[in-house]
Amino acid sequence: MEDVIMGYSQLPKYSPVIAITKAYKDIMLLDECGFPSVCKYGEWMIFDDFIINVLTKRCDHLIYIVDNDSTGNRVMTIYQDKYDLPVWSTPIEKDPSDFVKANNADKTPLIELLNNFKLSLYAKF
Repeated sequence: MEDVIMGYSQLPKYSPVIAITKAYKDIMLLDECGFPSVCKYGEWMIFDDFIINVLTKRCDHLIYIVDNDSTGNRVMTIYQDKYDLPVWSTPIEKDPSDFVKANNADKTPLIELLNNFKLSLYAKF
């Protein structure tokens, strides 16, 4: 089961950004917001080099959407140290689903935050 990549078959051939997240519920929500994403069965199942390489060939930026909790922070460190992936998280809530719930099921604030993050990935410093 550790070799299953949820959301992979729904990915477009190319996307400016593809997100790695931890749960299928986040894949569904992010897809509704225009952000293709993938995950494995379980937050501690880290994608290997081969899969990271396959994903990076389908996008300009592969990102990790981290949960605002201790486990999310530990996994974020792995993705940053091993793959130097940009990371994003909701401002206060644990994950994107909780963020939308806190905004009365309105996805607009989440879409705005994600789009601002995407723009920052393309910014030249």
